[in-house]
Amino acid sequence: MTLLVTGAVVCRRSPTAPKAERQETHAKAEQLPPPTIAVIGNRVLVDGTEVASTEIVLERQQLTRLDGLFDTLKARRMQMEMLSAIAQQDGGAARRTVFVTAAADVPAIVVKSVFQTAAFAGFDDARFVVDGAAL
Repeated sequence: MTLLVTGAVVCRRSPTAPKAERQETHAKAEQLPPPTIAVIGNRVLVDGTEVASTEIVLERQQLTRLDGLFDTLKARRMQMEMLSAIAQQDGGAARRTVFVTAAADVPAIVVKSVFQTAAFAGFDDARFVVDGAAL
């Protein structure tokens, strides 16, 4: 028995390649952890790197956007969104979570300014961390 096929079949793109690419990109986005903000004394750190000072908040005694923190978080959010763009096309939700930890002696107005700055930068899920446990 012989099978004879004539003509040409043209497939412009493989139907499985984009799916594999999407899964790989989604996996990369999953590997990028949410940023962790630490407020220690008058310093604000993101993932261990100092990005802002709280002195302006303490001087004004009102909610204040911390520009260094805002710039860092906005860049991080954009990086996270680029990595998860294909996952969002598949119906996945963008992760916009940020963890905040502060020493017990940090004034409430400073902590509120940090949370507000994170919201301005596009992080809509801020979680307060106490002794390593997210609330």
